[in-house]
Amino acid sequence: MGKKKEEEVEAEPAIGIGRVGSLHIKKRALKNKALAISFNDKDLKDFVGGFHKRKKKRRKEAQQQIKAKDRLKRIEKRKQ
Repeated sequence: MGKKKEEEVEAEPAIGIGRVGSLHIKKRALKNKALAISFNDKDLKDFVGGFHKRKKKRRKEAQQQIKAKDRLKRIEKRKQ
């Protein structure tokens, strides 16, 4: 008799495994999910204050490129 009860107990969970419908998430629920944004004060300050820094860096690099081109032009002029 003890063996029959064990078989019955083993058979019951097998029925529950087939249910996947309860795990289904609707696409609408995923689309309507609220977007959570958290700001780190340091990162926010770097981002907002970084515009001026990045602009200065671009200007400096552009000036260096202009100087390099002028230098190459002068060298070419001397060769002629």
